[in-house]
Amino acid sequence: MRALVALLLLLAAAPAGARDLVLVVRADSPLADIDSISVRKLFMGFTVTAGGQALHAVRMTGDHDLERAFHQSVVGMSEAQYERRLLRMAVRQGRAVPVVAASSTELVALLRDNRLAVGCLWADQVHGRDDLRVVRLLWRE
Repeated sequence: MRALVALLLLLAAAPAGARDLVLVVRADSPLADIDSISVRKLFMGFTVTAGGQALHAVRMTGDHDLERAFHQSVVGMSEAQYERRLLRMAVRQGRAVPVVAASSTELVALLRDNRLAVGCLWADQVHGRDDLRVVRLLWRE
């Protein structure tokens, strides 16, 4: 009976369809922890390191809700502002822009191919995988 009550309380606490946006790396990545400012820098094209090695940002553009959460909570600007900023930094400062994946499948493949790659996915897309590891919660719906 207690288990049933606990389950009902848990279901009532989380709104239907609630999703968590998480920062994900390959399971053997040297990245153990990262603060929100460093996450923003990474996706803005600045050099961020882990274990003395430069990390590589990978962002997904095929999921409208994920993109909205990414722009709102990770980089803190609209899509148009973000794209202009990336272009300006690439042209003026020669900074590398994040690699773009068109789908979660492509993003996972890029993460699996590069132990220094860092990307954003929904937590339910990572749950139960032993090849990927969540480093940080970025946004909760």
